[in-house]
Amino acid sequence: MRIIWMGAAAAAAALSAGCSEVSTPYPVGTPVSHEEAEAFNGTWQLEEGLVHLRHVGGGRIITAAAEWDGKKGRFELVQDTLVLGRISDGMVVNLPKDDEWDRYDFALVQLLEHGHLLAWEPRVEFFAEAMARGELEGTIHPGPLSTQEVRITSGKAAFDAFLAEQSWSEMFDLKRPIILRRVGPGS
Repeated sequence: MRIIWMGAAAAAAALSAGCSEVSTPYPVGTPVSHEEAEAFNGTWQLEEGLVHLRHVGGGRIITAAAEWDGKKGRFELVQDTLVLGRISDGMVVNLPKDDEWDRYDFALVQLLEHGHLLAWEPRVEFFAEAMARGELEGTIHPGPLSTQEVRITSGKAAFDAFLAEQSWSEMFDLKRPIILRRVGPGS
């Protein structure tokens, strides 16, 4: 699961191609401030292309990207909504999954002052082990190509409290950041 939140086309290609994932039935974290969310506004470049982000209130951000439709022979606008949340001193981004389950994928994110945005995926094995120890409730589903889908079912308050007590390096793959570069203004 790479880049779970940068617009449907870019996100789907970047995040879901044969990778393991962790999801919840709710957005993770407490609301972020208006100023924190507004800082994400702008056009961002990632390996798969460009995505536009616009905060629309309440920590909700609309993403937009152009996706080529080979059957129609033209580009189509693809939009998504993501939700920002705060866990202690960190920020997470939540993306609703487009499937039969009501669930959200999430990733740790950090905006850097020099126009870069970093995102880190959850470490699936950490959350699976926490479930095995009885610290979290949930299920593990087999995914494509020997991957796993960890679906957290613990209550939101309990899961947010669990996250706040853990170290970022245990929960997220900090050695493999996803890097985006701001290429357009945020106004």
